[in-house]
Amino acid sequence: LFLSCQFRTRRIASPPRDAQTRRTNRLLRPSPRARRTSLLCGREQRRGRHGMKHRVSFRRLGRSSAHRLALLRTQVSQLVEHERIETTIAKAKELRRLADKVVTWGKDGSLAARRHASGMLRREDHVDKVFGELAERYKDREGGYTRVVRTQRRRDDAAQLAFIEYVDRPGELRKAKTSFLPSAAAQIVDEVAR
Repeated sequence: LFLSCQFRTRRIASPPRDAQTRRTNRLLRPSPRARRTSLLCGREQRRGRHGMKHRVSFRRLGRSSAHRLALLRTQVSQLVEHERIETTIAKAKELRRLADKVVTWGKDGSLAARRHASGMLRREDHVDKVFGELAERYKDREGGYTRVVRTQRRRDDAAQLAFIEYVDRPGELRKAKTSFLPSAAAQIVDEVAR
């Protein structure tokens, strides 16, 4: 039998040299490609040989796809209910994508959008809030419905925590930035021209 340890192979006790033994040894020996990939760490092995993160547009959060979707659905529902939650910075940045999408569905107001939202949110009263209160609040805003604000590090594992909240509401952490409207831009151009 052969043992492989970082490209080195050494022979342990010499077994009898019949054809069956040679075939078994060849099957047990790792291929050169398997030896190369076993030396890579987990991240490099997932991303390929060079370790570059091309065309990867979301965070895995250390969970399977079903677990990740369940986590984000719960967090979106809690965000709609409480309008501000505290979580880790990576989860907050992933949650921001879904929370903005849910508000966009609410502003659309169609039956198809309502079905999309009810598939994402956990309770029917959350769907009603999105299509009623939140859609009315953000009817003039064209995106950027949430804000992520870093807070502290968790004592247990020193993970960076953050608040994620809806903007333009009473009791928000920071005031929303005013939008740069075309009429305001025209006024500035007129002032500069003078």
